[in-house]
This record gives sequence, C-alpha cells and structure tokens, in this order.
Amino acid sequence: MVNDEYSTVAGSNRYTGKTPGDPKANLLPLLRNYDLEPNDVVRIDTGNYVHVRNVLISGELSLGNDEGATFIGPADPNKVARIDRANPYAGSTNIE
Repeated sequence: MVNDEYSTVAGSNRYTGKTPGDPKANLLPLLRNYDLEPNDVVRIDTGNYVHVRNVLISGELSLGNDEGATFIGPADPNKVARIDRANPYAGSTNIE
C-alpha cells in the first residue's frame, strides 16, 4: 500500500494480523483476538485509524490482559500512524 512499511496489502479485520500479507485494519480487533504478552510486538503501519470504542490495554484478565506488549508505528519520521477515537464526548479516550 502507499507509504506502508509493514504491510503489503490493505488491512481487514477478517485477516489474522500475523504477517505483512494479512494485516488487521484496526488495533481493537487485534487486542480482542489475541492475548498479547511482554515479548509481542504490534506494528501499526502508516495511515489513519478510526476507533469506534476506547482501546484499553491492561494486565487484568477481565480487561484484555495485553499488558507489556510493544506497539510501534512507522520508523520513517515522514510517515504517520494516527489513531483517532473520533468522539469528542466525556469518557471517550483513545488508548488507555
């Protein structure tokens, strides 16, 4: 895709998110599908990502238990991975 560093196709939440050829479209489905551990790395490629819910990263099992994973965006300083909650109301967060 245009300016991508990590993926070779457009993301889809039906993909596994495990290889450059099958990236997830958003972070939230990845967190819901997998129990991330401290050695796991999530690469967020160049682009604009709109989330319809708050993204919570926690060490509590009832909240997702993804604490300790590493999340990285594009390495090139001219490229941006922007995560937008798109909700201006109280209680809305982007990533907690």
